[in-house]
Amino acid sequence: IPEQVLPHVSRVAPTLAFLDSTGVEPKWELVKSLAHHRRGVRGEKVELLILFAFDMFINRWLKSERLWGRLDEFYGDQEWRDHLRDSIQRGEEIAARRTRFIGLYMARLRDDLGYQFVDPYGPLTRGRHVLYHMIFATDHPVAHRIMGDVWSKARAIPGDMFYQQRTFDLPDDPTR
Repeated sequence: IPEQVLPHVSRVAPTLAFLDSTGVEPKWELVKSLAHHRRGVRGEKVELLILFAFDMFINRWLKSERLWGRLDEFYGDQEWRDHLRDSIQRGEEIAARRTRFIGLYMARLRDDLGYQFVDPYGPLTRGRHVLYHMIFATDHPVAHRIMGDVWSKARAIPGDMFYQQRTFDLPDDPTR
């Protein structure tokens, strides 16, 4: 992307990058190059919408040291390892660990890359199983407000984030 795509993307036009990975493919260096590519009139960076697959991949990979190098590349350093040790020492359940690791990534977007607004959305679930979350990063207050409004609405399509199953009272006689 940095070598083949970004040279063709305007440095001044509003830009949104959707990182739809199947695991931990977006290395931190890619995220950093996207953030630094654009400097809008008011200093805005490329907006990022990131699929964050903690439950589908990251949580499983935390248990296998042979995959930790990939997590180092995903987070951009080894700080996440300190968080893992602390999480294990505290005996955190999956929900607390999920919050911790999503929060760590969001903090990197905010603190290291300077995004003004970094918001998590989700989870998208299948039945009782959490699949992933989304993280939106922007410098623009209007984009932040719009995304907050979009993601706050309940969805009626199964599989859509924030889907709420609805039941309907049917009459006893279906011909009525």
